[in-house]
Amino acid sequence: MNNRNKHKLIEATIYVTMWLLVLSVIIFLSQKSNEIQWKKVLFDTIAIFPFFLVFMINNIFLTTKLLFKKRYLLYFGITVALVVFISHPKITLFFHDLLQIPDGTMDRVIHSRNGISPLNAPPRSANIEQLRPGMEPVARGHFIRYMNNILLSILVIGFNTAIKLAGRLIKEERLRHKMSEEKLQSELSFLKHQISPHFLMNTLNNIHALVEIDPSSAQSSIVKLSHMLRYLLYEKEDKKTSLAKEIEFIKSYTKLMLLRYNHDLDIQLSFPDKIPTVSIPPFVFITILENAFKHGAAVNKKCYIHLSINVENNNLIVTCKNCKQNTLMPNVNSSGIGLINTRKRLDIYYGNNYSWKIENTDKQYSSIIKLPIDEN
Repeated sequence: MNNRNKHKLIEATIYVTMWLLVLSVIIFLSQKSNEIQWKKVLFDTIAIFPFFLVFMINNIFLTTKLLFKKRYLLYFGITVALVVFISHPKITLFFHDLLQIPDGTMDRVIHSRNGISPLNAPPRSANIEQLRPGMEPVARGHFIRYMNNILLSILVIGFNTAIKLAGRLIKEERLRHKMSEEKLQSELSFLKHQISPHFLMNTLNNIHALVEIDPSSAQSSIVKLSHMLRYLLYEKEDKKTSLAKEIEFIKSYTKLMLLRYNHDLDIQLSFPDKIPTVSIPPFVFITILENAFKHGAAVNKKCYIHLSINVENNNLIVTCKNCKQNTLMPNVNSSGIGLINTRKRLDIYYGNNYSWKIENTDKQYSSIIKLPIDEN
């Protein structure tokens, strides 16, 4: 069942429950000596029929055709006219006559201090104008009954309109939430498609340089690259990936990059002995490592790249440090498409619940990311 049908079912259930409750009250008040006076039940049910008619007109026509289409003046004008017309006591008498409810249907008539109650008022009678002790004059009694009917009509319309407006607000909120999710997925997809070609371009350049140095290693690199591309293909549509998969990807990437450099490059990878079942955005850490290779590694020069992933206080701490071969390193907020996209993706996934600290000195560039753990 879709949300629209589910909402209609809930709304219909509320309305049916409300009117069944009203009918139950009528039956309860019609009991005498533990017996139900069904004639009085019929009489009072007809007495509330005009209010049910107001409810149906407002529910089917007024709210959907006028109020929700912002035709406010026409809505309030018709509503006022409907309430004034349908609340007149003669409307109830009309339905009594239409259904041929005879005089003296009820065994007894209950009178209130202010006149005849709108729900248990007797039908027209030749003796209706004769005042009994405790009764008000006829004109005043009709006026009070008229005012009571107007008040009940307003309450019925108000209740129905409130339910309709609440349902409309819920639907609009669901629509806004759905549109927000679709926008989020589109933005994430766009960013991922930027990351994958960027990573592929750098890796192919490395393999191209390796072909002239060591063709056999270049062939092995192509095999490793194929496995890495398979990971890119399968994970790019997922919202998150496991930490274990990301670590395996980092290991493969590092082995691939080491084929280009000699032993002067000090690579140190540190991971937990037991990798926790943590969900993270894919390709975030590899972007940091890729940036370290791009700006910190060099052929025939001593340099280092240290990457560590640790779990501390229910947070995932990712630290990447590299020596500086270039005097200018990219800032996470200013340059470098990979780091900029990584920042955007972390903002989408975590909002303000993560931190990213950059330490940039003359000899070392370090990036420290702290992410809240999202366990599976």
